[in-house]
Amino acid sequence: MLAHRNSKRSPTIYIVLASAIIVSLLLLRPGFATDVSSKLLPARLKPANATMGFGGLFVVSGPGSPRRQHLEEAARVTGLDFRIPEQVAWTEEDVRNFRPVVEEESHVLTGSVKAWLSHHVVLREFLSSGLETAVVFEDDVDWDIRLLTEQIPLAQKAVRSMSKSMGLDQERYPWGTPDDWDLLYIGHCGDYFGDIQTQSIGVGHHHPHDLRAIPHKLYEDKTMLYRTDLHPFTASLLTAFHVPEQTRIVHKSQWPLCTFGYAITRRTAERILTEIAPPKEDPSRNIIAYDAAVLTGCRD
Repeated sequence: MLAHRNSKRSPTIYIVLASAIIVSLLLLRPGFATDVSSKLLPARLKPANATMGFGGLFVVSGPGSPRRQHLEEAARVTGLDFRIPEQVAWTEEDVRNFRPVVEEESHVLTGSVKAWLSHHVVLREFLSSGLETAVVFEDDVDWDIRLLTEQIPLAQKAVRSMSKSMGLDQERYPWGTPDDWDLLYIGHCGDYFGDIQTQSIGVGHHHPHDLRAIPHKLYEDKTMLYRTDLHPFTASLLTAFHVPEQTRIVHKSQWPLCTFGYAITRRTAERILTEIAPPKEDPSRNIIAYDAAVLTGCRD
């Protein structure tokens, strides 16, 4: 898990939406519900705003990225309001400064170093904005056209319903207040309840009690693909957990992969920059990329 903030506080809890596209990692504080399940009807939910209910949306996109045009077109079609901070053309010197003194001990490839540093540019831009929360996207993401009208409102309600906070202003904090969570994945490669390298995933390896053992919530989402169209790992895991078709899960993080889209608070951004994924490699951590650093920060 993320490093403890204060020894006087109770342990924090992470949850992940494991069925792709919407939510995957949320840090919950004491007082949150731990095992709930209900069907949420999209017809009763108000569409999300242009920043998906967060303070702002920021994109990691390098100079001259060929993916930016598609991203901007998709944002216009779906009504998303992005900020794309100006990035640096990273040099060999920047890469050497990131790596340990003995470069042969480095585990991070050059491209991954540049991506790591580019996330830092965006995190610093967010901190300078004065916003309370933000989502950081990588510029190769895509999304369903019903993102704001159905998918995000459903995810917001599922996450919010797990909170025991009293008097929550749902208009201002549709995901709960910044004191309710630290990091929330909006897009990821999957959370397969174990190291994906072993490919020991799903039926024959996992069982319903594995899901019941952690804080989680199921909710229906008719925009979700049927299992025959999901990645085999995801389909097998959901089948192993006896999750109904077109049902998503918000749950405590186990092994979240990739940083296609993640929501953060100011406190979390600062900790990523200084503790979880600092701009200087520590070879003893055996971290190969930025997303792996965030993974271990949340998992351990």
